[in-house]
Amino acid sequence: FVSMVAHEVKSPLGLIEEYLAEIEAAVGPQEAQELANKARTRAAALRAMVGELTNLAAIETGHFVLTRAPLDLAHVAAEAVEQCRDEAKPKGIELTFQPDEAGPHQRVLADREAMVSVLTNLIDNAIKYTARGGRVVVRVARSSLYARVSVEDNGIGMSQEDPVSYTH
Repeated sequence: FVSMVAHEVKSPLGLIEEYLAEIEAAVGPQEAQELANKARTRAAALRAMVGELTNLAAIETGHFVLTRAPLDLAHVAAEAVEQCRDEAKPKGIELTFQPDEAGPHQRVLADREAMVSVLTNLIDNAIKYTARGGRVVVRVARSSLYARVSVEDNGIGMSQEDPVSYTH
């Protein structure tokens, strides 16, 4: 478990270090700002990973608490997509977000950090298992009672005979 965590932390940390080195060598203020924003995004990903480890420890000890509040599911999904964009870029993967255009965004009662974590993990896995030049599409749809987020890719994926659905 610890080696898996170390591996997962190493990748975003390496990207942060690269961004910071590029910032130091950057000539123009626009490029420096873009790289600083990327570094902040990676630092936030590391912070989230630490939060997940803290939550795991709380679950194991029976002290985990979800803080549910109304949130805009499309906004949270868009945030998760943006957090994963730098992972897709080197592989030439087209990462797109398609919110429900049928009406106002779907508000749900959920723990914001948990939703971002779940969606980011799903998108990250889709990117990991999609070949160079592939595509990953994140959609938010709504119905009268439910909201649905789907992550679709053209990677190796799971078989059609064994679909997975998470509903709450």
